[in-house]
Amino acid sequence: MKNAAHKLNNYHVKEIMSKNVVSISPDTILTDLEGFFDKHKVHHLPVVAANGKLVGIVSHADILLLKEWGSDGKIKGINARNSILMRSNLVNDIMTPDPVTVKPDDTIGTCVELLLENNYKSLPVVDEEGILKGIITTYDLLLLAYTDFHQALII
Repeated sequence: MKNAAHKLNNYHVKEIMSKNVVSISPDTILTDLEGFFDKHKVHHLPVVAANGKLVGIVSHADILLLKEWGSDGKIKGINARNSILMRSNLVNDIMTPDPVTVKPDDTIGTCVELLLENNYKSLPVVDEEGILKGIITTYDLLLLAYTDFHQALII
């Protein structure tokens, strides 16, 4: 059985990336960060400097690492030490700096390879100057696989 990998190289990141990306600045206070995830229903937030350049990425999982967990596996809250951290520290302190990125003209195949090799769930899309243009997520790839767009990929 052939897979569709060879067909993915006929399509580009710009064709399926999310273009209206919610981003945050590196000086966002951590206590405000969780609200961004809840409000916008996203799992990854690119961190963008004032000049529009991507400087990092932060995920909802990064916030979960600051939570205090009970023996039942449920979140009890933020422990005292991390509560102080969240009130006083910035996104810059917990973000992943200089994340792996893709360009709008990169192929979907290249994107999939990066996601699989690194166990990432998203990749920021930047232009040649490092300006954020979009984001591509595993969700975007699932939409590609299971929508009408997929019909163009049928082997």
